[in-house]
Amino acid sequence: MNITFNNWLCKLVRSRYENGRVCLRLKDISTNAWVAMATVDLPHIELDQDEVIINNHGENDGIIRTLVKASAILQPHRLVMQGNKCLDVCTLLIDMEDMPVGFSVRQQ
Repeated sequence: MNITFNNWLCKLVRSRYENGRVCLRLKDISTNAWVAMATVDLPHIELDQDEVIINNHGENDGIIRTLVKASAILQPHRLVMQGNKCLDVCTLLIDMEDMPVGFSVRQQ
């Protein structure tokens, strides 16, 4: 899925964190460089299988709007705290069933 985020034409890259939760990242199509890590993995927060935590702060400002417009997620339906930041919990709309088992991302 290709989307435009802050003037970058990006590919939405789907993967999973080590604990199996969904990870969404944006990669510049022309340079193949990573543009944004859309999701955050907070293992202590309970999530449904179809929920993701989105970081919409700092360099990610506007990423929710972009992902909603691309029909990747729904608008946020609750907030969770990470330190002094409120992060958004959204329902995932894209299919993750075909994501290879064992393909994971370590949370930085």
